[in-house]
Amino acid sequence: MWTITQTRREQFEQAHVLVIRESNEEWAQAIEEGDTEYEAFRAQYFEKVKEQLFMILPEYFHPYITNGSINRRDIPPVIRTAYLQWQREQDEVFRTLLDTAFMNKQYAISYMPEHVQQVFLDSLHDCRVMHAIYGDDSLQINFDTSGGFSAKSFISVTLTDILSEQCRIEAGDNYVYDELLKTADGIAWRVLLNTEKEWTIEAAKWNAQFYFAPKAYFDFHGSDDFDEYIKTLDITHGLHFIAPAVQTKITSLTPFCTEAGILTVSDAVYIGDVRVADTLAACIPFIHSELYEDPQAIFSEPVAKADLLDYALGADLEKKVRAWNTMYANPQELAPIINQILLQMDREKEDEMLQTAYVNHFSKEGILTLAVWQKFSDLLK
Repeated sequence: MWTITQTRREQFEQAHVLVIRESNEEWAQAIEEGDTEYEAFRAQYFEKVKEQLFMILPEYFHPYITNGSINRRDIPPVIRTAYLQWQREQDEVFRTLLDTAFMNKQYAISYMPEHVQQVFLDSLHDCRVMHAIYGDDSLQINFDTSGGFSAKSFISVTLTDILSEQCRIEAGDNYVYDELLKTADGIAWRVLLNTEKEWTIEAAKWNAQFYFAPKAYFDFHGSDDFDEYIKTLDITHGLHFIAPAVQTKITSLTPFCTEAGILTVSDAVYIGDVRVADTLAACIPFIHSELYEDPQAIFSEPVAKADLLDYALGADLEKKVRAWNTMYANPQELAPIINQILLQMDREKEDEMLQTAYVNHFSKEGILTLAVWQKFSDLLK
């Protein structure tokens, strides 16, 4: 039996159709700040959702909807408290449903092939459907994960021996909530989509492919220097070119060749005879790797003791983070240089929150000199 449904999702979202200021202090601050534009919008919005509120809220609140005070500063405090409590209760109901759906999903995942498990162990929330390719008894779904939370940059899930389907998933749909159930004949998959569709499918056989963004992509995202980006890539990592019109393995970077043909530029960019983009810069997100490289790994690389002072107090952010991470991990060994750096630090130029975190850590390690302790005494707990 399914835990998440479109009806339950709507009930949760309706509970937040009206957002009110939670205290007299918030109202007073808004008035003091002259938030007149917001107040005008608030009044107009309330009129739009007024009839909906009568259907959503318990009758206890109806008199305050009628006179409009539920959305004004003069709402009786007991009514405001009751309304906020009612919202919290609706949140808790939906959160419990999501927890149950998550447990059902984890159980069903254990029956999947290992490489398919790796797809569903990540959250697919906010991933976008690039293609939904239906066959006689199959469905291939390609996901663009750029707006989501998965470490994978491209995911393709293929279902065969389809047993049933309710509704259809389409290109452009966005993944919101999901649930998986183990059935007698396979695994059932339900997804609530941004289009308010409730898509459900059951299949006996599951397969998946996935790739990752090359580590250098995060440095070149938004760049227009395709040629320079290509120089950072390693062909031995198993590179693939995946665009809306073509999906192919890259066989060479200089020149740029794929199994589907050579990359050429004339009036647009082509792979073989297929137009894939208007510009080379637009092709940077189309390159994916079979190898996962942690884009944050560089920050964990230790810095030599001789470089710590220059790196920690310098302007290069990557070097600065590496230096402070090195000192954080080795406070006893690096105590002399840590105290030297802290004494030389210009507190006005460095982030106070980071100063607080580091000096308190070093204080707990018992390595701070008296001079350093006095310099940062206002931050020490």
